[in-house]
Parts: sequence; C-alpha cells; structure tokens
Amino acid sequence: TDTVQFTGATPTAISLGADRTVGGVTFSGDAAYTLSGHTLTFASGGELLAASPSIGTITHTIASAVAPAAGFVINPSANATLALTGGLSGSALLLKLGSGNAVIAGANSFSGPVDIRSGTFQ
Repeated sequence: TDTVQFTGATPTAISLGADRTVGGVTFSGDAAYTLSGHTLTFASGGELLAASPSIGTITHTIASAVAPAAGFVINPSANATLALTGGLSGSALLLKLGSGNAVIAGANSFSGPVDIRSGTFQ
C-alpha cells in the first residue's frame, strides 16, 4: 500500500469520495491540509508524518475517521501539528514520534497502548 504525499503552498481541503487504505500520509510544504469524509485506514505500520514548515507553524487536520490496522506512527516535526478530529479507532500500538504536536479529538473508540517518544500528545 502506497504513501500519499501532500505538498504545496496553498491551503487545501480534500474530501475523500470513499473509504481509503494507505500505507502512510505525508504532509510537506507550507500549506495546511484538511482531509474529511469517509474512513482513512492505515495499513500495518502506517505513518502519519508532517514536515516542518519553512516559516511559522502549521496544522494539518484529518477530519475523517482514522482506523489503523496495526502499529500506527504519528510523526509531526517541529512547528507542525497533526490533528485527528474525526475519531480514532482500533487497539493497535500508537507510537508518537517527532517534536511537534499530535491532537486526538472527536468520537474516539481507540483502546490500544500509546508510546510517546517526543513532542506533545493531547
């Protein structure tokens, strides 16, 4: 399963037209992205990554439901926030890496262990 990459300089809202399964999602560049609609499933060992912006701070939002298959990594770099606001489900290990912020909000049914290695986890 492939990693989806979002790059660019213009903030963009993307509505998923159907449930999607990905190996990972990478946000880079100086534009904030919002993904919404349907469920975004991460394959085993999937990673959600946000690179540091070249100036200021940035927040990427996943308003879709997130369902990691197994072993899920959230990795925001410095000055980046990854906000999962559509709910998180599953019971696999969630590993928080990167010096940035991870925010989990919404109707969550996640019941797995969380290992915070660096940064902020809310």
